[in-house]
Amino acid sequence: MKHKLILFVFFEMIFFDLIGQDFLIPISYSVEKKSMNENQLIYVGSKNDDLVFYCRETQKFFLMKDNNYRSFNLEVPKFNNYDYVMLEGIYDNKVIWKALSNSVNSQKIICYDGNKLLFEHTFPYSYEYKVFYSRFYDGGKSICLKSFFNPWHEYGDVDSNLITVKFGESEKISKIDSSLNVIPFSNKIYYSKLKKYFFDDERNEYSTMDIHCRNEKGVDRIIAKDADLLMLSDDGLFMLAKKKLYGKEIHVIIDLIKNKCIYLLSEKYVSRYFYYDVAKKSFSYDWGNKIETFSVENEFIYDPLEEFSLYKSDCERFWKSH
Repeated sequence: MKHKLILFVFFEMIFFDLIGQDFLIPISYSVEKKSMNENQLIYVGSKNDDLVFYCRETQKFFLMKDNNYRSFNLEVPKFNNYDYVMLEGIYDNKVIWKALSNSVNSQKIICYDGNKLLFEHTFPYSYEYKVFYSRFYDGGKSICLKSFFNPWHEYGDVDSNLITVKFGESEKISKIDSSLNVIPFSNKIYYSKLKKYFFDDERNEYSTMDIHCRNEKGVDRIIAKDADLLMLSDDGLFMLAKKKLYGKEIHVIIDLIKNKCIYLLSEKYVSRYFYYDVAKKSFSYDWGNKIETFSVENEFIYDPLEEFSLYKSDCERFWKSH
């Protein structure tokens, strides 16, 4: 009887939480990866609606169409006195490069549209251990630059400056206190914000994040609690994030219109090999030989503002049953 009950629960696709929360497993499907390269690939942008990926193992670029990966020739430019050049992002014919150098003690962000230079800025490389990242937004019409102090975790002593550049216009610097991962979209700015807390029965200080949205009037609201922003869908309607669920970081997809989310209930999804597939309207994960996708047409029923216990006993009870 016990085994029949377990099978029933499995086929019903429901996880029962002993603490009182039921979780519906979102629908996903896997397809074979049509490529001779079974390494996991990092999403770096798109060209004419086809997705562009980079393979660290082979140091080559790939273009994906209909789950079929083919080699993509992208010439890496050389800059005098710079030791290392890496791709930051690609949007059609626009490309952002970052060049690093120990000899000249600087990092350079450069953006081209074909052979036309759109933006160039040089930052100190070792000044307060700042490292800058950049990305396209607003349909490739603009880029944003954000710095962080800890290159391994992208947070630490938080830099509040966000630099946005609309091509053909001057730089604009916005200050968002305690902001971490930042993604502008249209007239809104989404970002993770550091927060600290204490347990009542402990003296240790802990830190986590909430995801905020700042509108065109500068008014903030919280999108998700105990969560860190990862990426937005191309239409800005959905968000992929990491959220604390009884002590573990779990990926969630948030419907930004309904303010509801779904949980991807496995730590395996806490991966860097994810992307948004515009054609399939899905967040996808690259497992090397297969691609697993989660459609945004899933049923979003959970509240991303819900906070879960971090006490050890509660966390152990929850994950023991999952």
